[in-house]
Amino acid sequence: MSVGWEDHAEGWHGSTLWQVIEKEHMESNTDEVISDDEWYAFVEFFNDGFADAVSQLAADFWRDRNLCEEWKEEWKEILGGEEE
Repeated sequence: MSVGWEDHAEGWHGSTLWQVIEKEHMESNTDEVISDDEWYAFVEFFNDGFADAVSQLAADFWRDRNLCEEWKEEWKEILGGEEE
């Protein structure tokens, strides 16, 4: 059973989308061993670009949300059967 947005208002996940990628996560996704120095340089260099790309991805998801049947069902349940 889903809970309404008001139940999430006090938690971080109620109003913010965010993504953290840690070095260990990248290593497991790429099957590479990454040195701390290379990882810190990578993060420093790509930090802004990553933020921009994730912001664009979030905007795309938002615009396409009504194309997703699971979203429509979840939203309907959150609203308690009311229309949007």
